[in-house]
Amino acid sequence: MTDTSIQPTNSVSVDETQSLQSVSSSSHDQTQNLSSDQQNSNNNQNNQMQLMTQPKFYQIIDVIVEYQKGNFLPALHCLKYNLIPKDFLDFSGYNILHHAVSYNNIPLVLILLDYFKIDVNIPSRNNQTALMIACNYGFTEIVGILCDRGASINDQEDTKFSALLYTVKQGWIPHFCYLLYQNADIHTRDANGCTIVHWAAYKNNIFLLRLFKRIGMDLNVLDSTGLTPLDRAVQSDAYEAVKYLVENGDGKMPPNMKLNEIYNPDIKEYLRRQYLKTKKEQIIDQLTQVFDKNSQIITFGIYAFLWLFMMIIYVKSVMNQGFSYVYDLVFLVFGLFFIFYTYWYYLKSLTQIDKVKKFAYQKLHIQTETPNNERIPASYQMSLRLNFEALNKLVQDEKETVIQENETEAFPTFLHELAYHFKMKNYREINKFDAKDYCPTCLVKKQPRSKHPKQSKTCVNHFHHYSDILHTSIHKKNHIFYLVLLIKQMALLSAFLIAVFAVQGPKVQNRAIFLIEVGYHLGNSFGLYQAIFYAVFVILAAYNLFFLTIELYGIIYNLTYNELFNRNRYSYLFKIKLDPRGAYVKYFNNPYDRGIWNNIKEYFSRSFQ
Repeated sequence: MTDTSIQPTNSVSVDETQSLQSVSSSSHDQTQNLSSDQQNSNNNQNNQMQLMTQPKFYQIIDVIVEYQKGNFLPALHCLKYNLIPKDFLDFSGYNILHHAVSYNNIPLVLILLDYFKIDVNIPSRNNQTALMIACNYGFTEIVGILCDRGASINDQEDTKFSALLYTVKQGWIPHFCYLLYQNADIHTRDANGCTIVHWAAYKNNIFLLRLFKRIGMDLNVLDSTGLTPLDRAVQSDAYEAVKYLVENGDGKMPPNMKLNEIYNPDIKEYLRRQYLKTKKEQIIDQLTQVFDKNSQIITFGIYAFLWLFMMIIYVKSVMNQGFSYVYDLVFLVFGLFFIFYTYWYYLKSLTQIDKVKKFAYQKLHIQTETPNNERIPASYQMSLRLNFEALNKLVQDEKETVIQENETEAFPTFLHELAYHFKMKNYREINKFDAKDYCPTCLVKKQPRSKHPKQSKTCVNHFHHYSDILHTSIHKKNHIFYLVLLIKQMALLSAFLIAVFAVQGPKVQNRAIFLIEVGYHLGNSFGLYQAIFYAVFVILAAYNLFFLTIELYGIIYNLTYNELFNRNRYSYLFKIKLDPRGAYVKYFNNPYDRGIWNNIKEYFSRSFQ
């Protein structure tokens, strides 16, 4: 019989076996994961221990080399944490402030001066200051910053160069004017005893030489080696400076100058003609001086002499030949009128032109002055707050002071204007400064179409040319009287020649040499002297016609004589355009030409203002 009771046994069912296997495998996996995590953590701890025990290397930066290359950040960190002193000088002998100025790094200069409180006058190893460096490079804004923070103006380096000498050497005129405003010493000298006049001459800077003469500097001053500014100009082949210094010097050859040692042929020949003249040249100079002193009387005498012989020739060769009596009468009356006008123009016009214009104002009802409704610029009112005492002493004239109480201009001189822009931090206006637009003698901005002739004491508005006979400039107010003289000369010469041609013309056989044959027949009939004076009058007529044509052309196209012959000097007469090839070309463009009729009206209106 089979026993069916349940007995204890060690076996398990299939499901149980599978479940046990799955539990066993999962527990084994967990054990492996725990062991791997523990191993990773142990490795990390080992790595950290190794990093802590090994030295850490950083990149080494040479602070000095970096800020010499323009990277100032490491040096600023060192200054902040007091790793280097503020007055530290590198191996080149300069402080970080000097390098910041040389790089024109304006924010860094402000940080060094205002935050780190570095001395604005800290010297380099050769005693050069930051202001000297800024003046040498012409850094406008930095010059203003340094001066506002108390930079010493008159300090000198080892070679005795000051900030003022640097501005003259490099030709920085606005900075020079501002240092004058800051009461810089204009008599400073370098190690060779050279003044600012020597350096301006050496650099061929005529603008500064004219300015120095205006403010009373000695153009013949000697340096420590006995050389004058003229000697320095010769050394640098500065031809324009040589001419200016000779014309405005004392007339004596510098004691140390040796013409045979001058290599520039143009300068050598010019100085020889000035200082070692031949007897012929001396006689010519003496005659020229006599003429200059009595030019008006001599010129009128020549006119009278030629007019007298013209009348004699006319009477003998024309009136006696049965020419028209009406023509003869008109010619003689016009000739008398011409000689009286010539007398008035050359001997009386300088004192009576105003009277003539006053008469024209009254009879023609021409307004004498244009009302000035312009308000005094606000910049002038602000400039009154500045202390211009140093500049006023320099620009004071021998007879009267330039500064006036009823000043209506923005600034008395361009020196004041530049100083004002520096103080007001108008650096854009300073950078626009162009020496060609200013007169260093009158110390003002030149008006358009004006010029300062070397023979004149002031700038001449609407300048045409300078008359050596009248010793005055021909300009818009007296040009019409000069034009009338040319017209009368041309009319008288034309009337004379027409009458001579009418009488002697029928005798001419070869029309190709008409003028020559007329002179030949005139000489045969009335003597050689008449033929000679006839030739003189023909030449004078051609000469007068040439200048009259130039003046009439200038009136028609609204150009002055100076602009016609020196147009390349004036940029306002040109414009730049792009040609078809893609290149920029400069072409003539007269901005004052408003049409022929309007130009003529403007000329007469301008002449009687």
